[in-house]
Amino acid sequence: MAHDQGYLRFFAYMSFFSTSMLGLVTSSNLIQIYIFWELVGMCSYLLIGFWFTRPFAANACQKAFVTNRVGDFGLLLGILGFYWITGSFEFRDLFEIVNNLISNNEVNSPFVILCAALLFAGAVAKSAQFPLHVWLPDAMEGPTPISALIHAATMKWNICSKFHNIKPYEPKKNVALIQK
Repeated sequence: MAHDQGYLRFFAYMSFFSTSMLGLVTSSNLIQIYIFWELVGMCSYLLIGFWFTRPFAANACQKAFVTNRVGDFGLLLGILGFYWITGSFEFRDLFEIVNNLISNNEVNSPFVILCAALLFAGAVAKSAQFPLHVWLPDAMEGPTPISALIHAATMKWNICSKFHNIKPYEPKKNVALIQK
């Protein structure tokens, strides 16, 4: 790639992608997660379509972009749903409030499940799981380091980084603490 005319652009995109991933992993609230989630998606679009003069590369990056927007819309709706339930975007407040609401039967459980499923939809799209997997084979049109990064690291890492703060709700544990 040293002789490629897009050499500097490639490393600028890679640096932006890495920075976005680090921001995603270190996010402490749902707003930060959404912002960095979108930046990772934008960087993926730029990197998959790195050789944008090739028609297949241009189509591949557009397919990845559109498919990921479907999941991102679900993620946004899930975030807004949890905000509507709890009034907070912060993880520490979110878990505590939702656990208390579930323990006291003060929340509509199907709505909480729907919000969690919508959050999961974002991860399904970004990690190319069925039925939003159609963009991944075409993503090989980018440079080889990008293909390796998207396949080996990003697909697995996004699931882990997105849900590393989300633990299962434990209403029985909270009830046990209240009874003591």
